[in-house]
Amino acid sequence: MPAIEESRGAALLKAVSELKPARTHGNLRSIVSLLTHRSVLVRIAAVECLARANAGHSELRAALSTEKNDLVLSAICEVLEEAGDRKSVKPLKALAENHRSTVARTSALEGIYSLEGARAMPFLRRRLTAEKSPRVRATLEVLLWCLGAVPSLERVKAALRSRDYIVRCSIANLLERLTPRQKRQEVIAVLEASLEAEPTVAARSSLESAIRSLGR
Repeated sequence: MPAIEESRGAALLKAVSELKPARTHGNLRSIVSLLTHRSVLVRIAAVECLARANAGHSELRAALSTEKNDLVLSAICEVLEEAGDRKSVKPLKALAENHRSTVARTSALEGIYSLEGARAMPFLRRRLTAEKSPRVRATLEVLLWCLGAVPSLERVKAALRSRDYIVRCSIANLLERLTPRQKRQEVIAVLEASLEAEPTVAARSSLESAIRSLGR
């Protein structure tokens, strides 16, 4: 019966994706139960459904400790960050320290940065010392620079010269979202210099987007 199960899954995904906030509150227990559904897409849809209704934060915090899929974890991190849920800082730190996925660790670090601000500096510095992944380390360099913990952009510039184009894309995307207003011109100059040397379509697109956005 795989076809029947697939059809049911698609119908469920569509229903959850289209559910309005008022109906989510009326069916909260059912939506929360979908956080453990076997389908990754359904679990992500449930997370987004809870986000639209600004509900289920305690259940989402709990899911940070049980969810294994990095895409679902990334979605949860983003929702808790946008909700300003400071109770999630502790489980986010555990995720940043222990999860094997660089996507999950990076998402957790961005959430901690957003929720903690300058209070996150000691933790972010410790993670920079302990972290082995170039992708996650690049994120940490940007976060620390944005917080003023690192006065110079030199380490960020070095990350933009990484041989890994995903690192270069990630740095451009982060700078686009997080650069303090008073530092925008400095960052634009760095991004423009990187753009001149960038060989890949993906990273060029990220750099161009950041330059446009910061120049507004």
